[in-house]
Amino acid sequence: MRKIAEEQEALIEVFPYGVTMGLDFERPVVLFQDEEGKYTVPVWASQASIHYLLSGLSYQSLREESGHEVTWKALGRLGICLEKCVFHKVSGNQQYMDLYFTGSDQLRKLESRADKALPFCLSVSSRYFVTAHFMESCREIESSSLDVLLAGNKEGNDFYYYMN
Repeated sequence: MRKIAEEQEALIEVFPYGVTMGLDFERPVVLFQDEEGKYTVPVWASQASIHYLLSGLSYQSLREESGHEVTWKALGRLGICLEKCVFHKVSGNQQYMDLYFTGSDQLRKLESRADKALPFCLSVSSRYFVTAHFMESCREIESSSLDVLLAGNKEGNDFYYYMN
């Protein structure tokens, strides 16, 4: 029943807004924001993609530098295009997204962990969407992560956590 409800839940379009480091200071977090600036959603990326995310490369440069250029060329020759990416689920401390493709009956929708698929999706000018449920789940993870970080900071060490 929940799966059906999630698929019918309204989608909010968000755009890549910025990059910061996560609370663990190891994994980058890509911030997505809606057009009005009302919602900001953190999406954790893989550490392997940090160079590309923080360097401010253009989509074309990111495609070439990240190694996804060959994949995009192959998909293009097959007539397959990435239509949109929908962040929809949080399980444990992992976020998941669905990638929607056009141009092929065999490849319409592909679910992936967000940290694995995000560099691939960012290497083209894709459209991104979230559900309200996903945003709330991300807030719960951030809140529990901050609680753990604060509990581990018994020596009074300073750290900085920026929030919008």
